[in-house]
Amino acid sequence: MDSDFYDSFADYLKGGQVNGLVSYLDEDTNAAYAAVYRNGYRRTMRDALSANFPTVAAITGIDYFNHLADQFIEIHPPNNGTLIGYGHAFPELLRQAQVQHGLPYLHDLASLDAAWLAAYFAASGSPLTQDDLAPIISGEQDITCLRLGLAPHVSLVSLDYDTCDLWTLLKRQGTLVDALEIQHQESYGLVWRYDDLIHVRALESAEVEFLVAIEQGATLGNASQRGLVVDTHLDVTHLFSTLIRNQILQRS
Repeated sequence: MDSDFYDSFADYLKGGQVNGLVSYLDEDTNAAYAAVYRNGYRRTMRDALSANFPTVAAITGIDYFNHLADQFIEIHPPNNGTLIGYGHAFPELLRQAQVQHGLPYLHDLASLDAAWLAAYFAASGSPLTQDDLAPIISGEQDITCLRLGLAPHVSLVSLDYDTCDLWTLLKRQGTLVDALEIQHQESYGLVWRYDDLIHVRALESAEVEFLVAIEQGATLGNASQRGLVVDTHLDVTHLFSTLIRNQILQRS
């Protein structure tokens, strides 16, 4: 088989265009038989998306999830040989399809699912530890002048609703047993990997400001000041210690 055949076959699997495939079929072969392969392809894509976005599937139910997945597959067919991480743009499709599904927080759940997946496969990087800080603290270097960054496995996830608790319940239980009130409230979730587990928690506004400043390359002192502007009661020492203990920061 030449490369044109494989290109035609790929076009058929992704978009259903059978014309380019007909010339490669025997006269007695019905082109409709190729639908077996296309159906298998779509089923594989659906399964990959439901595995990568389990909390979305838990809320919508698998039938409606597959309906949304089919829309995504048409627009964003896989472009490499692996389905690991497939669905990067799925959260945005859910945002655009809000009128259709009527669940404005669905985009948030998908964003947290995507961040969980990214944290799982991300490199560990070189997280800052207490041992790294010891010579700095005991020496003459001003620790507030340090410029740090977020480790590769860490994500700050912008949310339109306070969905972290809902996401955690769905991730643990696979379904929503009791009703849970969700507020329309712009917030952030922190997603990171530590001790081979993925952790997710909602952030306070001052914590967000501190971490955004760190991500933008600010010094530790400047990041602390920005956090304290948002909340004068922010315990910067406790926050910094917690971030170090969870291997969230690294040298920039």
